[in-house]
Amino acid sequence: MLGFAGKLLRVNLSTGEISQETIAEDIFKKFLGGRGIAAQILYTELKPKIDPLGSENKIVIAPGALVGTPALAANRTLLASKSPLTGIWGDAVFGGGFGIELKKAGYDAVIIEGKSSRPVYLYISNERVEIKEAGHLWGQETGPAQEALNEEIGPAKILLIGPAGEKLVKYASALSELHFSAGRSGMGCVMGAKKLKAIAVKGRGKIAVANRAELLSLTKQLIREIKENPSCGTLTRYGTWNNLTPLQNFGILPTKNFQQGIIEGGERLESEAFNKAILTKRYTCPNCPIFCRPIVEMESPLKVSGIYGGPQYETVAALGSLLLNTDPSVIAKAHELCNRYGLDTMSTGACIAWAMECWERGINLGRPLPWGDKDTILNLITEIAFR
Repeated sequence: MLGFAGKLLRVNLSTGEISQETIAEDIFKKFLGGRGIAAQILYTELKPKIDPLGSENKIVIAPGALVGTPALAANRTLLASKSPLTGIWGDAVFGGGFGIELKKAGYDAVIIEGKSSRPVYLYISNERVEIKEAGHLWGQETGPAQEALNEEIGPAKILLIGPAGEKLVKYASALSELHFSAGRSGMGCVMGAKKLKAIAVKGRGKIAVANRAELLSLTKQLIREIKENPSCGTLTRYGTWNNLTPLQNFGILPTKNFQQGIIEGGERLESEAFNKAILTKRYTCPNCPIFCRPIVEMESPLKVSGIYGGPQYETVAALGSLLLNTDPSVIAKAHELCNRYGLDTMSTGACIAWAMECWERGINLGRPLPWGDKDTILNLITEIAFR
C-alpha cells in the first residue's frame, strides 16, 4: 500500500528472537495512523491485568501515516504501552527524525516484547537488526549516552532513556535527539524495566506515494498560506511561550499547584521577556516551516546546554507558574535537567507543586519546600530522577 512500508519489526528481549511481519493492508485502513496501529496491536496482544513493568507488557513504536513523505509537518511518532503510571493505555508522541528514519528502514511499527536480563540497545539499519550490549551506557545521562552511541555505530536517530527510566520513575520519558521528548505516561519507565537503554535507527529507503507531484504542490500551497498567516508569524517569533500571556490575562494560568490562575510577577514569563532572557535561537521539526522550537544555551546566571533544546509552554507552566517560579533561567535549567535525566517535565512539575503545597499546609515531608525556591526545584528534580 503506497505511503507505508508494509512491515512491522518484532523484537523479543527475553529470547533474543527478531522477526519481520507483513501488515495486512486492511489494518492501515481500519486503524488510522501510528496510534491506530499501536492500539490494534496492544488490544490484540496484551492480556488483562498484566504488570506494566513485567515481561508480558509490550512497547509499540509507530510513526504517523504520512511520516516519511513530503507531507507538511509529518514527523510525529507514537510510543505506546500499558502505562506504569495509570495501569491503562499509555502513549507519548514525539517529533524529530526518528519516525522518518524508521519508515525509511522499512518498518511501520516496532513491537518490543519480553524483558532483557542485562542492559541492551536495539540497533536497526534497514534489514540489519541487532540487540547489542549496553552495560557501558547504563547509568549515563541521555547526552553522554547518545554521544557514545553515535561514536559506536555512526550517526543515527536515537530514542533513549536516562537515569530516571533506569531507576523506574513512573513518569520517566524517552528522548529522541535529546530534545524531542516522549514524555507522557511513563514510557521511559517501561523501557527501563525491559533494560532497554536505547533504540538507534538508520534507514536508506524511500516511501512511495500515489501522486508525488500533487502532494508536493499541495504542500507548497500550505506553506504559502502559513507564511501569510499572522498567527504563524507570531508562533515563529515567540513559539508556544506566547500561550502564557493570554492565560494569565484570562486568569487561567496553572499557578501554585492550580490554586490560582494568575501569578504575581507574570510579566517575567511573557513571551518577549522570555525571548530576551534565555532564547538563543529557534529551530523546527522536519517538514515544518514554523520554527517554533527554542534552543537555550547560557553560561549565567545558570549554565544550560543547548543540546537539550529549550522549554515549551507546558514546561514553562509546569516548572514555572505551577511552582510560583518566575525566573526564566531556573525554568530553562529545570528543563535541561529533566531532559538529561529522562523525566517528563509536566509530571515532574506537578509532583513538586504537590509537595510544596503539602509543606505549605503543614504536612511534614522532611524538609522545607518553599514555593518558587530555585535550589529546592533543581535539587528535587535530581532526587526524583535518582530516587
